[in-house]
Amino acid sequence: MDELKYESESFYLFDRAYIDYERLYTIHKTKAFFVVRDKNNFKFKRHYSMKCDKTKGVCCDQIVVLIGFYTVKDYPDKIMKNKIL
Repeated sequence: MDELKYESESFYLFDRAYIDYERLYTIHKTKAFFVVRDKNNFKFKRHYSMKCDKTKGVCCDQIVVLIGFYTVKDYPDKIMKNKIL
């Protein structure tokens, strides 16, 4: 992740093993997008939910804030969280 040059409005896909909030926040600050499968111990607080079309396989569409001392320090902004069937 350190060797990639992130481009604005690009999408980056990472495996669950590569969750590093400080590096993901770097992607966010470049106005790029990332997709990561969350781990079972992903801790967050729901900020608000948006309507979603469950007939298309989307269970939830939420804006969340991370919780945890170090996590918030590494990624202080909101994140979009989706759950897909």
